[in-house]
Amino acid sequence: MARRVHRLRLKTMRTVLFIENQHNTERHFIRGFRIGAHRAGWNSPRIWLRQPDGAVKPAETLSREIEEHSPDLIVWMMAHVMVQPGFLETEAIRHIPKASLWFDDYQRTYAIQRYPENHQRLARQCHLKTYVWDGYWRRKFEEHFAVACLPIHLAADEIELFPSDPTHFKGFEDSLIFIGNTPSLDAIFKEAAALPAACLQLVRDTRRIIEKSAYGRIPYDALDEAYQSMSPKLRAAVDRCRQDLVVHVLINRQAWLLGKREVRLRILRLAAQQRPLAILSGHSDKSFAGPDEISRDLGTCRCPVKFISTDHVSLTQLGCLYHIGGLHLQATDPQSVAGGIPLRVFETAASARPLLSDFKPELADCFQPGQEILCYQNDQDFADKLNDALKHPERFKEIGEAAHQRFLKEHTWKHRFLQIAADADEPGCDFP
Repeated sequence: MARRVHRLRLKTMRTVLFIENQHNTERHFIRGFRIGAHRAGWNSPRIWLRQPDGAVKPAETLSREIEEHSPDLIVWMMAHVMVQPGFLETEAIRHIPKASLWFDDYQRTYAIQRYPENHQRLARQCHLKTYVWDGYWRRKFEEHFAVACLPIHLAADEIELFPSDPTHFKGFEDSLIFIGNTPSLDAIFKEAAALPAACLQLVRDTRRIIEKSAYGRIPYDALDEAYQSMSPKLRAAVDRCRQDLVVHVLINRQAWLLGKREVRLRILRLAAQQRPLAILSGHSDKSFAGPDEISRDLGTCRCPVKFISTDHVSLTQLGCLYHIGGLHLQATDPQSVAGGIPLRVFETAASARPLLSDFKPELADCFQPGQEILCYQNDQDFADKLNDALKHPERFKEIGEAAHQRFLKEHTWKHRFLQIAADADEPGCDFP
């Protein structure tokens, strides 16, 4: 009897199917939306575009797997399905609402630039809605690909991240905390060494421009400035190389890493002049700097800097990182222009921790500056705002708690999932 009731319940629940690329992997963002779907009472199975051996599954196999789940909504990250979207265009599947989630810019993705017509066809004929996390890139996406885009933000899990006293790390109660990874300059140029000579020179010139620019320079703008400053002969050589989209994407990746590295190092250097600093960092991607390189790049600091490896911390254990220290710091990737609000903003709020973050216009739509989050405009303003904040540590708990209440009302993964689920029932977006 119990089994019969369980089967009946599953049949009455709606299903959202998530498509991932590599077999048996799950990106952090997809995991969050699956959590949100579960909290909203939906089934949330996954399928993968690739076999366990890495081979791409035939379209017929993918279509059959989708039909077996009978989903009410299909979701994927960015451009994974663009290489062979035919499995989504069958008569049985084309009418099912679909959502493509972009928590990154398209400049470093291969498939959308190689096959823009595939995305356009899915948007116009197969009930696909496109979500882009930054207003600047929403406009660029619409201009470049002629596809209407909807806004979306990241979120956090209210159960895995929750207010608590420090339990895993001791002795950092008065420290500033930075959770995140800083790109390794050594790794950037090791990867760039595979580029043709003219392109390698372009990356070197881009680094020089970013390091001399004002805080938060969009890395692709710096890349374009470097390109324009080259001789006609070198520009022609770069143009020939960029016809290979793999080379084009690799160049953009180096610019992105250089921009990210610069904003983070500037903020960390300034922070370490005012208060002991703990840097919690770890990533399977070895393009990020370890403690020796971070120490070298920060130079002489007035206050102690402690590097804590988080390689061993699983996604379900992230909460322990946010229960350390006093004020947390954020230096947003500079390709986030209007918004692109990172996970850390929502994760600190979920943990009721105060955060000092660089200001983005769309950040003010999520949290009230001065009341629920502290903000700075550039690196000099960071030093001033940090100094002011440290004079009033009694406000930290108040700001953290206000952020937590706003988070619970608006910014859980359930909120995000219900947003795209509600949109799925609406007519498609018409491009003006």
